[in-house]
Amino acid sequence: MYEDEISPQQLIKEIINSKTLILLITLSIASITFFYEYQKTPIYNNIALIEIGHNYSLNDDLFYEQKYIESIEQLIVNLKLNFLRKPNKDNKVQNVAFKKISENILSLQAQSLSIDDGNYFINSIIDTTINRHKKLMIQLTDYSKVKEDASKSMITTKIKNLDNEMEYKNGLEAINYQQRKLQILYEIEILNIEIPFFLTKIEQLENIIKQDEAILKLISSDDSLYLKRAAQNPSMNQVLFEYHTSKLKYEEELALSNFQKTVLEKRLETLNIKKTPSPELFSQEQARIMLQNQLNLFLIRPLKSSTNTSLLQEVKSSIDSQSNFKVFNIFISVLGGLFLSIFIIFTKLFFRNDNFIQG
Repeated sequence: MYEDEISPQQLIKEIINSKTLILLITLSIASITFFYEYQKTPIYNNIALIEIGHNYSLNDDLFYEQKYIESIEQLIVNLKLNFLRKPNKDNKVQNVAFKKISENILSLQAQSLSIDDGNYFINSIIDTTINRHKKLMIQLTDYSKVKEDASKSMITTKIKNLDNEMEYKNGLEAINYQQRKLQILYEIEILNIEIPFFLTKIEQLENIIKQDEAILKLISSDDSLYLKRAAQNPSMNQVLFEYHTSKLKYEEELALSNFQKTVLEKRLETLNIKKTPSPELFSQEQARIMLQNQLNLFLIRPLKSSTNTSLLQEVKSSIDSQSNFKVFNIFISVLGGLFLSIFIIFTKLFFRNDNFIQG
C-alpha cells in the first residue's frame, strides 16, 4: 500500500472520532430543510367540470338534430383568449389548463397558493361561460325559430304551387277526357246511322235481285221474249251481277261498321273506368305527400328539451402532490448531510496524511 493512501480502518476510526461533527452537519442540513418545507406555502390544485348546453334545430334536410351551444374546441379558444392571453394582475393562479373530457364536458384546472384564490378564479370562468352561453342560447333559439318559420312558409308555398299545378293539369285531363268521350260518342252515333242504312240497302238489293231473277226465269221460258231482251244492253245477267256486287259491297261496309262500333264501345267502356293519373301528375302527387309529411314534422317537437350550460362538478381543491413530499425531502437532507460530513472527514484525513508524509 502506498504511503499516502487512506486505509479503511483509518477512515472508520476517523468517522467514529468525528461523530460529533457528523451529527452537527447532518442536523444542521436537516433543520434547514425542515424549516424550509414547513414554512413553504402549499400549492392547491383546483378543478371543476362544466357541461355544455344544447338545443334542437333544423338541419338542411329539415329534421331536428341536437346541436351544442358551442363546441369544446371553440370554447377553449375563447377561454384562453379571455383568461390567459389578456394580462390580469388580479390572477393569483398558475398552470391554468382546459381539458376536453367529452364532446360536451370541459375540465377547468388551475393551481393557486390559497383555496379562495383558486375557487374565485375557477368560478369566474364558470360564471362567464354560463352567462355567455345563455346569450348564445337565446340567439340560437331565435335563429331556429326564424329558420323553422321560413321552412314552414317555404313548404306551404311549395304545396300550394303543386296544388295549383295539379288542379290545372287535372282540369286539362278532365277536358281531354270529355273531348275523347264526346268524339267516341259522335263516331258511334254516325255508325248507328250508317248501319241501318247499309241494312236497308242490302234488303232492297235482295228484293230487287229476287224480282229480276224471277223475271229472267219467266223470259227464259219464252224464246221470243228472251231474244228481244237479250238484244237490249245491259243484259239481265249483267244487271244481276251489278246488284250482287253492290250488295256485297254494302255487306262489307256493314261488317266494317259493326267492327268499328264494337271497338269504340270498348274504348268508351275503358274510358269510363276510373282513370289513372299521368306519370307527371303521379310524380307531383308523391312530391306533395312528402312535403306534407315534412310539414307535419314541425308539429312533432323533440322529446328532450334544450338545456343551458351548467356546472357538472363544483370546484374541488386539493394540495398539490409535490407538497406532500416534506418528510421525504427531510429524509433526503439527512442522507445528504451524512454523506457531506463523511466527505469532509475524508478530505480532512487525506490532507492530514499528505502533510504527514511531506513532513
